[in-house]
Amino acid sequence: MSEQEKSLEEKVEDAISEMEAPDYVFPKRFTRTDYIIVAVCAVICAAALIAGAYIA
Repeated sequence: MSEQEKSLEEKVEDAISEMEAPDYVFPKRFTRTDYIIVAVCAVICAAALIAGAYIA
């Protein structure tokens, strides 16, 4: 196992241990508004890519 793999495995184990702790506070779930914001950002980015293809 390489040094990078060992480091990654250690970080993953730390993250799992932290999330399994009884006092871990999970983040709030996405709301409908959050999904709408993500969708709008995706549409804007797609439009920018398409516009950029026609400009260049």
